[in-house]
Amino acid sequence: MLADTVGDPVAELEVGTTPIDSRELQAATVAQLDALYRETWVDHATKSLPRKANWAVVGADPLSALAGLTVAGGHAQAYPGLDALADAGGDVPDYLVFTVPAGAEVATTVRETLRLLDTLLATQALATVTAVFLTTSAVPAFDRAGTDLAAAAVWGEIRSAQSENPGRLILTDIDGDEASWLALPRAVISGESQMALREGQARVPRLAPCKPMVDMKQVAKDEGTTLITGGTTAMGARLARHLVAERGVRRLLFTGAEAPVLTAELIALGATVTTVACDPSDRTALRELIGRLPAEHPLTMAVHVPQMLSSDETAPLTPDSLAEAVRATVSAAEILDEEIGEATLVLCSSFTGTVGGSGSAPSAAWAAALDALARRRRASGAPAVSLAWGPWALGDAPSRSGVVGVGVLGVREAVALFDTACHANEPVLIAAKLDLAELTSQARTGKELPPAFRSLVKTTGKRTAGGGAVSATSLRQRLVTMTEADRDQTLFDLISTQISAVLGLESADAVQRNQIFREIGFDSLSILNLRNRLNSTTGLRLDTALMFRQSTPDDLVQHLSQALLEN
Repeated sequence: MLADTVGDPVAELEVGTTPIDSRELQAATVAQLDALYRETWVDHATKSLPRKANWAVVGADPLSALAGLTVAGGHAQAYPGLDALADAGGDVPDYLVFTVPAGAEVATTVRETLRLLDTLLATQALATVTAVFLTTSAVPAFDRAGTDLAAAAVWGEIRSAQSENPGRLILTDIDGDEASWLALPRAVISGESQMALREGQARVPRLAPCKPMVDMKQVAKDEGTTLITGGTTAMGARLARHLVAERGVRRLLFTGAEAPVLTAELIALGATVTTVACDPSDRTALRELIGRLPAEHPLTMAVHVPQMLSSDETAPLTPDSLAEAVRATVSAAEILDEEIGEATLVLCSSFTGTVGGSGSAPSAAWAAALDALARRRRASGAPAVSLAWGPWALGDAPSRSGVVGVGVLGVREAVALFDTACHANEPVLIAAKLDLAELTSQARTGKELPPAFRSLVKTTGKRTAGGGAVSATSLRQRLVTMTEADRDQTLFDLISTQISAVLGLESADAVQRNQIFREIGFDSLSILNLRNRLNSTTGLRLDTALMFRQSTPDDLVQHLSQALLEN
């Protein structure tokens, strides 16, 4: 009751409360982090019909690409393999077309794709040719339910390769409709390296900020059992601590090696912890493990944390090692999907499956397959989410991602995002701390961003094809007229500028000629980033092994000088 100065009532207020679930409140808090994104597919208008091009359809042709391209007005010829194309001689085609088989085994498909890709990139005679990889139902551009896991894994694999070989590879998911074949030649010259075509309509992938609504049907019952594969890994342990301390989960089941310290810590927090040396990709063992759970504590959530890959960052990636990494991760996820019934399936994925990244082929391939699996499970009516993580710190020490424009999530941020994703109404969420100002700055300087980022940045200039070749020619002409000392200084200035951009240094002046790359702060990912920048600027094709051998900026100056003046 409110009264005036003489005591007469002037208003009466009634205060009420509206109950709100704590997870809905947390979702609102997470929205303020601006670190959750989802992949969207937007309509893309293709350009007018290009000049007639020569196409080579290589390998199996289950989509009848030869016939489709012929109808589109191109000159197309079929070859059983790249060796047959090389032996044929004659003019080099403008485009190579490779078809990824649908419904195949995931690990086998990515292994054969990498073998093909290695051969293609090593064939000097095809260095100017654009390769188009055709898939079917690999991406959710038009149908969120119809996703092929093997083809999706190839998308992740090729997205990584696109980061390392800008402009050479194109991904196209196509339905085989005649209108789509007519649209394909226009689509491949549109400046988009990833697209989907259905009945002639083109769509391209973009990231969009996501503020998900909490789907209360996805909230796991805390009295049940939560299974964490890889629960004793660094990420699994962090998530387990959070589930017990903050979410009130009281029964945890780990697969993996015993971790006495972690177990004791969780027990002290009030949890019952069981660790079993069970391979989640062993269907029989996993089924028996779930079957032994007491009826009063059924499985309500399964969190799949992929095991860390080899710590040897400089080890060369082989088709067999890629296949093994993908098989170990994806097979376990597929079996979990089939064996856990109506429990919520949470897949810890990687944002490399969506945006690619130099040196990320294994994680990008299995991550894209996990994302596809979550979409398929959700479409079938079962609860699932794939959380595609960007870098996040597992320790307390300051950390950085090594990727320009991508920051590192703190632990508190990461677990908050995990909670929201688990109960959101989206099958796939990307959790990443993106520096949009830095990405915009990179785009304005001409850096080629992953297609997914293009909706997040604003630029005024237009990208032009072949810009790298023009600048490389100009650079070579300038070097020829210089003294040796001036030539070395010019190349060092170029290299130090690129190093500064890759590492986010305040100034290129901080780079010293004889500093060891590893001591400056380079890792395998940032070295690949530097290599790509130098390839674009110089017109050379520096390979990964060479970049690892050049231990200082001065070593790299000498190599560039020799390579440029010999061409």
